[in-house]
Amino acid sequence: MIVVDIAFATTRVDPPERLAAWRELVNRAFLPLAIKPLPAAGPAAGFGASVTGNDWGGLRIWRIKATPMSAERTVAHRVVCPR
Repeated sequence: MIVVDIAFATTRVDPPERLAAWRELVNRAFLPLAIKPLPAAGPAAGFGASVTGNDWGGLRIWRIKATPMSAERTVAHRVVCPR
């Protein structure tokens, strides 16, 4: 049995808030990244993305679709673990 345990699409969010909603989801579900639409994609209000996550036994499968963007992990995103 395949269970979809995460499904999100920016089409469920008001257009001006779509990029912020996508950034929040990525930061919570995956890892902190600096996400910026690429110039060819147009303004942030035109941004669109979706993700579904499925478990197949011990394997996690993610399907991600998005308008062109850059995603960068910088030193500022590093999590410091206590010793």
